[in-house]
Amino acid sequence: MTSKKRRVAHPKDPAPKRSWLWAAFIGAAAILVVAALALALQGRQSTTSYTPEVTGGPSAQIEQTEFDDGDEKLGQTIKTQIPVKNVGDTQLAFAGEPRVEVVEGC
Repeated sequence: MTSKKRRVAHPKDPAPKRSWLWAAFIGAAAILVVAALALALQGRQSTTSYTPEVTGGPSAQIEQTEFDDGDEKLGQTIKTQIPVKNVGDTQLAFAGEPRVEVVEGC
């Protein structure tokens, strides 16, 4: 008895996958989206100029100079926010804790 080997025809391998092509396409699309967003945000930036009320240095403007917290017990801590606006033409910086004068009312 002779044994003969049969050749079985294997189907051809499918075409090589082009996953790199899809990755390149998605990467290019992402770059385009980021560039479009950057251009849109750049055009949105404010172009208004600031005209200082005081020239030659910083100047603090405090709109409300008196605060009435009502009757409080002695030694009780009261927190109050005081809005300060710089109306000068250079940076305003505090060199330490601001001084606050507490006046006892009638």
